[in-house]
Formats: sequence, structure tokens, C-alpha cells
Amino acid sequence: MKLMPPIAIEKTYKQPIDEVWKYITNQTYLAQWLMPGNFEPIVGKSYRFDCPPDENECSDFVFGEILDVQAPHTIKFTWNTAQLHNTTVVTFSLVETNDGVTFKIAHEGFAEQDKIECEKHEMGWAHHQNLIEKIVKHEKA
Repeated sequence: MKLMPPIAIEKTYKQPIDEVWKYITNQTYLAQWLMPGNFEPIVGKSYRFDCPPDENECSDFVFGEILDVQAPHTIKFTWNTAQLHNTTVVTFSLVETNDGVTFKIAHEGFAEQDKIECEKHEMGWAHHQNLIEKIVKHEKA
């Protein structure tokens, strides 16, 4: 099966790494910028995100399993939807820089026949990453 190139998106935030880590692994924060669900950063733990209907035709749910956790730097998990032909893998990575913390999202494993889904996910990840800034600004206020 031929695969699409991985999605790779990154954004830098001016917060400490532990603060950004909680935004990307704590379900209370994930519900604010990604989706409501039962995500926990525990290797082997299954999760589910409920995807409310929206303009991107997302009206289902996402499910998977936590594959690896290296707090506060990396979390890797499978990502499945009814629309995808095979299981994909998402990796969230945090890298400390002089400007703060760079949050990298890598999403790989899209089958070639899932090109449209891959494009939707790439736009979605960029959008959701920007939502974290709103949470950060709201908490600082």
C-alpha cells in the first residue's frame, strides 16, 4: 500500500515546556483546542475523541491507543476514524528553544486513497494548533 507523505506542522509558544505539555496531554485542555474525549497519557491506554459535526464534515469520532510517552517531550498515539482506510500515527513533540517551546505535530500513515482525508487533517492540525494560543492568552489574563 502506497502512503502519503507525513503531515508535519509546528508552532512556537512562549510558555514553559511543562505548561505546553499539559495543553497537549490533559483532556481538560484537549477538549478546549482539539476535541472532547477520554485521552490519558498512559502507554497502552485506549482513547476516544468525539468529533462534533462541523463545516469539515467531521461528525464521527477518533479512536486509538497511546504508543509512547516521554514526558514532557513526546507522546505518540494511533489515530483511527471511519473515513480512513488504515491506522495512522500522530506524534506530538515539544522542543525547548530560545523563543519558548516548539510544538511539532507529525501525522503519518495515510494511504494514498486517503489523500483528501490527509489534506483535511493537515488543515485541521494547523487550525487546532492555533487554538492553543487562545487558551494560553485566556489563562494569562
